[in-house]
Amino acid sequence: MPVRVGYTLGPARERLRYGVVTGVDAAWYLGGNSAGTDTAPTAWSSSGSPYRPLSLSVSAGLDLRYRVASRLDLMAQPTVTRFLTSLTESGSGLQSRYLLGAGVLFGASYQLR
Repeated sequence: MPVRVGYTLGPARERLRYGVVTGVDAAWYLGGNSAGTDTAPTAWSSSGSPYRPLSLSVSAGLDLRYRVASRLDLMAQPTVTRFLTSLTESGSGLQSRYLLGAGVLFGASYQLR
């Protein structure tokens, strides 16, 4: 569940606009399958798993927008995300992992007024 805030750096009335975005993300682990150490598949639920049920991360990136109509923008938001909490529980016997990821969101934005 991401919560992001953006700030426009360039002129707001121009056709091409740019800015920055930053925010926090919460990730809930609901369960899954893993190969485990003996390569035998193991099914995990949210309880009893070596993985943390809630992980938090921060993200930062750019906000690029191109106005195609009076209230319609095409947008691209490349971001980098860094987890603040390990994906594995302490004491689980697994190595701590703090993920770093990158991605790009493409979309359209319509201003309602």
